Amino acid sequence: MIANLYADRIAEMNNNLAKAGGTESGNKYIDKYGNVRTHTGGDDSANVASEYTSEEYQKSAEEASLLGDEMRNTRDMLARLYGWSDNSSSKAGSSIKSITEEQSDLLISYVNAMRLDLSVNRVKIQQIADAVSAVPELNNIAKSQLSQLQTLVNLAQYRNGKLDDMYSWMKSVTKESGTKHLSV
Repeated sequence: MIANLYADRIAEMNNNLAKAGGTESGNKYIDKYGNVRTHTGGDDSANVASEYTSEEYQKSAEEASLLGDEMRNTRDMLARLYGWSDNSSSKAGSSIKSITEEQSDLLISYVNAMRLDLSVNRVKIQQIADAVSAVPELNNIAKSQLSQLQTLVNLAQYRNGKLDDMYSWMKSVTKESGTKHLSV
């Protein structure tokens, strides 16, 4: 009942927005001839080539350019940090160029063998991965147990101190003849 009321209200709001021509940024489109048009509220789908205007394309291109610059800066920082090089005379690049057809066939057979081993041992590999992912949980369990042991040690030290006090008290009330003397 309430869901129907909300659904009706949302449908009414959408209809009002469609009659008004949508929002300012969602009101324009590019027709199939390349002209910027304004939605009329009717069905413009046969005439629409793109829902994005040239301004929106330009803005997305600027954002993509900024993102590309940030990615290049990150790559350059990592290259300096790890000593990477972009020159084509690197060992890997020159090694790849000198691979013969026989060597590539051998390499492919190794890759296929690895794929086969992986498919056969997938369950075991998943068990290992699960065990490795459980290490932080085990660490928390170990920390919890260590704190409990520390509490036991503190209680034992407190008890030993009280036993020492009791022993001293018993020694103080014992006379040289071995009898205990208490005054009440």
